[in-house]
Amino acid sequence: MKLDFPEVEAVTRLAPVQVSLRHGGVDNSAFIHWADPNFFDLFPLKVIAGNPGEALKKPDALVLTRKAARRYFGRDDVVGEALELNRQYTMHVGAVIEDLPSNTHFAADVFAPGIASFSALTFYDSARPDPDTLRPENVYTYVRLRAGARVSRLTAAMPGFALRHVTGSLGGQPVAKMYEFNLIPLTDIHLQPGSIADMKPHGDVRTLQTLTGIAVLILFVAGSNFVSMMTARAAGRALEVGVRKAVGATRRQIVVQFLGECLCYAALALVFAVLLVELILPMLNGFLQRDIAFDCVREPLLGCALFGVWLVTGLAAGAYAAFVLSMFRPAAVLKGVVLLPGGSGRLRQALVIFQFGTLIALIVSTMTIQRQTQYAMQDRLRLPTDQIFVSNTRPVEALRYE
Repeated sequence: MKLDFPEVEAVTRLAPVQVSLRHGGVDNSAFIHWADPNFFDLFPLKVIAGNPGEALKKPDALVLTRKAARRYFGRDDVVGEALELNRQYTMHVGAVIEDLPSNTHFAADVFAPGIASFSALTFYDSARPDPDTLRPENVYTYVRLRAGARVSRLTAAMPGFALRHVTGSLGGQPVAKMYEFNLIPLTDIHLQPGSIADMKPHGDVRTLQTLTGIAVLILFVAGSNFVSMMTARAAGRALEVGVRKAVGATRRQIVVQFLGECLCYAALALVFAVLLVELILPMLNGFLQRDIAFDCVREPLLGCALFGVWLVTGLAAGAYAAFVLSMFRPAAVLKGVVLLPGGSGRLRQALVIFQFGTLIALIVSTMTIQRQTQYAMQDRLRLPTDQIFVSNTRPVEALRYE
């Protein structure tokens, strides 16, 4: 690709293979990822000990994550220690890196040098092309483009790239036409449709949109409930507003006061919600068997999103009440006459109806999803199997062209 396309600045590969790793009494099966020497140039991961880039330039070196180092050696600084690969090759730890974050699409704990004579990358590179078969190339390829490169041009040139470099035919069809190369931005991998041999399960953008919609509805219900209570307490706050205006307070100052109160309430609710998330998240991860992270320090975007939600929710929930309460006239209030602007009662009734309607819809949806899940996981499995024959064989022609 670097020779064919000047837009390509660097290319690196990963080839996952299941092997046996042994050290002392620890001997288990693990996936290692054979990597090109420049892998850590494209992905500069946080280093604990050693030099990962130099390690991949040695045919007998390994790069371990902190978790893998503790699994085999019980400590972090294990540079120079030996591991036996497939009970045949002695490998030495050249570097230890920090555990990969949960939101990466990588699923690797051990990186091995692809330049080794017994590596999967060496095997793929040295394999003789058979004109009547598809090559077994189970490799992840990562490309870094130069600044200003047009991805659309590279995508359009991929069929021609395959025709130039993939030779032979299969069943009368050019093998090159059976290859389909796509360029996918790293940040888009998680929400792309799943494909063969994905490192991790893909997410579904529709699920995220649904959860986001539910969160917005819950926030709207809470905000509308706050507006209803504030307008219901208008008579109690009217005297305060009248006295403040009588001593010289402007309407703008009163609006700022009420908006500030709403922001304080929203801040307290946000702190309480974050504490609940930190408390419940480990149990949720154990239930889902996932590693969902909630780290505002390592993810500044998350902290900015929380700040934005707090600001928008606080201002939106307090805006109506602030502007309505600030409209009271001191003379009328001090005479005991408190009249809300027209329509406020109808608005409060509409908000209450919307709250109950939304909550009922959420409850019904939750019960429906729970019953569908139970049906899919339990009831649907009760199939009559006494007259069913299952075979995993496929027609020869279908197998040839897949």
